[in-house]
Amino acid sequence: MKLKQPMLGLIALTLIFIIIAIYTYVGLIELGIFLLFGLAYGIVLERSRFCFASSFRDLFITKDARLARGVAAGILVATIGFSILMISGIRSAKVLPVGFHTLIGGILFGFGMVLAGGCASGTLFRIGEGYVTLWFALLGTLTGMILLAATWPFLWYNYIKYQPKIWLVDYLGWGGAIALTISLILIYYIIVTLWEKR
Repeated sequence: MKLKQPMLGLIALTLIFIIIAIYTYVGLIELGIFLLFGLAYGIVLERSRFCFASSFRDLFITKDARLARGVAAGILVATIGFSILMISGIRSAKVLPVGFHTLIGGILFGFGMVLAGGCASGTLFRIGEGYVTLWFALLGTLTGMILLAATWPFLWYNYIKYQPKIWLVDYLGWGGAIALTISLILIYYIIVTLWEKR
């Protein structure tokens, strides 16, 4: 007799809480918290259908800007939260060099999202929904990460570390950098909303 999806979901949820209890029992409370956060984050992603690739694709295919506005809202919240942490001194920014490698990486990532039908988060929650073909997308992602890890020292010491570090705060100060970022987000929000209403 086939188990129905609600039953499978209940079994998976029970196993997750058993693992969390085991982590707590053996003193690995942090791992239990991470697993619980991952579960909550996965549920939010799946319920909201939050996917960067879909947010752009839907604009052109169905003229639906809901996900695009969601991405804009997420970046806005992240900008404000990040800025508070940096200004208060709780965290310090790690600014990495920008160069040709950034452009190549962005293009490859974009093509990968299109071919996979979703970004990394979209791929993960769709795998959870049962999209078996996306296992290949996940395998490709992991392969790419392994190759990057293997070649990173060579790339860093021979090219990346010599590229310029561009951080808006150095040029505009915190106020100017925050104002410019929020302005660009709002402009994007307005553009996608108008595009949806065309």
